[in-house]
Parts: sequence; C-alpha cells; structure tokens
Amino acid sequence: MIYKQNGLTLIENLIAMAILSLGMLGITNLTVTIVYGRTLSQAMTTATILAQNKLEDVQSAEYDSIINEHETILGENQMPYTRILQVSSDHPAPGMKTVAIDVLWTMRKTRAHRVTLTTIVADRH
Repeated sequence: MIYKQNGLTLIENLIAMAILSLGMLGITNLTVTIVYGRTLSQAMTTATILAQNKLEDVQSAEYDSIINEHETILGENQMPYTRILQVSSDHPAPGMKTVAIDVLWTMRKTRAHRVTLTTIVADRH
C-alpha cells in the first residue's frame, strides 16, 4: 500500500526548530552587542566632554594656578568618572607647562576606559 504524506515528520520539525533557535540566538547576541556599543559610545562622549571642559579651564587660567588635580565626577548617566590633571613644568621648554587631562571610568565593573587630552600652556608674562 502507498500512503500519501500530508505534513512534516518529527525529524523535519526538530531540524527546523534547531535552525530557528540558532537564528534567534544570533539576533539576541547582536542586540546585546549593539546595546553595549551604544552605552560605551555615550560614556566616551561624556568623558571627552569632561576632558574638554577642563582643558578650556586650563587654557583660560593663570599660568601659576595650573597644578595637578584629581577629582571624581558623577556623569549624567550616574556613572562615576575620575578626572586627573597632570602638569609637567618647564616642558617642552622653560616657561611652558605640558598639561595632560585623563578621564577614566569603568564599565561592567571590569573594563577600564580612558580618554586623554593634552595641551601646552605658555607663561604669558
């Protein structure tokens, strides 16, 4: 006797489910990566703004008032950023200071990130 098959077998259904599951896993992984990338981008933008603001303060300050600093700032995303101002006097020449501004933060409690801006300030007198 010959039977006509209407529908799919159990094996065909299992294979289809496995393929569908792999596709969904890939989409989930992609979504997590996109969200992390967006968060990192937002944090890096905030850190760059914090460094740029300090750089502008340094450039408008009196030469003798530019000294090493260390402060913690809470960003708009409630993430703590550490801003470090490092000053090297008489570098690259006498009457000049090299100023490096580092902004550090940690994401996911393990990954440390840093933005650094550097400028040279001359004594105007």
